[in-house]
Amino acid sequence: MRCALFAWSLAFASAPALAIDAPVVHGVLVVGGQQYALTHVQAVRSPHHPGRAWVVLATEEIAVKDAANPGRARALARKELLHGVRIDVDSVKPDATAVRGALLMAPSGEIAFDMRGTRVWERLITANRRIVGTLRLARPAQGDVPAWSIDVSFSAPVYRSR
Repeated sequence: MRCALFAWSLAFASAPALAIDAPVVHGVLVVGGQQYALTHVQAVRSPHHPGRAWVVLATEEIAVKDAANPGRARALARKELLHGVRIDVDSVKPDATAVRGALLMAPSGEIAFDMRGTRVWERLITANRRIVGTLRLARPAQGDVPAWSIDVSFSAPVYRSR
């Protein structure tokens, strides 16, 4: 009986230490005048560059395996099952004046972007297991790409890509 009570109390006492804080995101993406509420975030280590993480901010929940695979995320966006943005973050040397990634939108599924030299991150904190950021960015229309902007704050655990 004492062993069972000890095991139960040990499991109960260590449960908060094992829990992962839930991801949190508040923001909006505007593309060509269409507004999308960003309500889900998923962060995964890049399978090709362990010092980088991909942060997917989206209108719909996305699985870790889909966030870790740009082709899957692009296919969901092409089918209009997902709208959002994938941001490639250097988690070793975060830079508040650089952001690159892709808009996840139909019809192409993905529109790449890369900006450097202007402060776009109001806050960017990277750690081994969590990324926290506030990103405010606006881009004018360019060629076939409509004007777009993003104003978002997020905090997400970083998962290993599978």
